[in-house]
Amino acid sequence: TRLVSLAAERTRAANAAYRGGGSDLMPLLEARRAEIDTRIEQLRLAMDTDRLWARLTYLIPASHAGTAVALP
Repeated sequence: TRLVSLAAERTRAANAAYRGGGSDLMPLLEARRAEIDTRIEQLRLAMDTDRLWARLTYLIPASHAGTAVALP
């Protein structure tokens, strides 16, 4: 979430510079693209984490959560 906040802040700064006439459109578009990419990566990581938790839940059911698992 920290990276998303920083990317959004960069977009806001680029937007302000563009609207104020101090910058071209390209830096704003690049900042927005980087923000979107960062948000997509955050969602991808969250999906991967959820997928791994689901696999762990399937491998170790709640009824066996308190017992030790012997490794081969």
